[in-house]
Amino acid sequence: MVSAEEAVYPPTVKPERCIVKGQQYAWRILSGKAKYVCYQLYGLEDDQELPKVPGLRNSRSEYGLEIILIVAFLHYWIGISLDNVCDVLCFFTGLSLPKSQADSLLNQLSQDWSEQYETIAELLAQQLIIYIDETGWKVGKQSCYTWAFSTAMHVLFRCGVGRGKAEAQKILGEKFRGIGVTDDYGAYKYLFNQHQLCWAHLLRKAIKLMLQHPARQEYKDFLDELYDIYQQAVRFQKDRRLTVGRKAKSQQLQARIRELCLREGETIEPERTLAHEASFIRLQND
Repeated sequence: MVSAEEAVYPPTVKPERCIVKGQQYAWRILSGKAKYVCYQLYGLEDDQELPKVPGLRNSRSEYGLEIILIVAFLHYWIGISLDNVCDVLCFFTGLSLPKSQADSLLNQLSQDWSEQYETIAELLAQQLIIYIDETGWKVGKQSCYTWAFSTAMHVLFRCGVGRGKAEAQKILGEKFRGIGVTDDYGAYKYLFNQHQLCWAHLLRKAIKLMLQHPARQEYKDFLDELYDIYQQAVRFQKDRRLTVGRKAKSQQLQARIRELCLREGETIEPERTLAHEASFIRLQND
């Protein structure tokens, strides 16, 4: 039944000094096919601990991590049942995996990652600036979402969850003490001490409005001025010589934005306000 053998040595010991101390057997995916591998575990005669096999969870693992990740991907990301996961795995790799074993592997993966997941989430919540975005996809008729939380040091994904504000609060707490950078999705409101809307989203909306209504000169003028403010802000940010006066520069740009958004706060009347004008007002509100 064994189709491959491999020797595993302690990382800091010369192989010629070692003797066989034990074996471990596990299913692995090699060149796209399932192989039952016998790992010969070597060590010094007096060693009490055997070397760990790369790609296995622990000394009792019977399946490689790549198999666990394939099962997780097919079940959680693609959204197929565990029965079908086992069928797909068998068809492509030749591995006959019982459904109960597939479920057990997913539980193992959850346990392995839970501690690291909580640690990263805690580190994110303590940062000064955090960037958040969410995107959705369909699994049959069911809507699923993935959230991405990122800082200068860490990235955390929450996959297959809802889109409500509570999903962000599970990571950040009731209110994030630093600066949050997001799009204008309503769930982000009142979630941060300070909130920076993503410039890319704002500019794309202005571009779309101008392209869809080229006859409206005010839309073109708005885009030109908004982009000029953005470019000026980028220059200020990158100018290392600007060690003082940053607050004053920021206030100047803020004043230009307020002068540009003359229709900010204007009432949108569904029966009277044209759709593109409503979009223009909402953009200025953002």
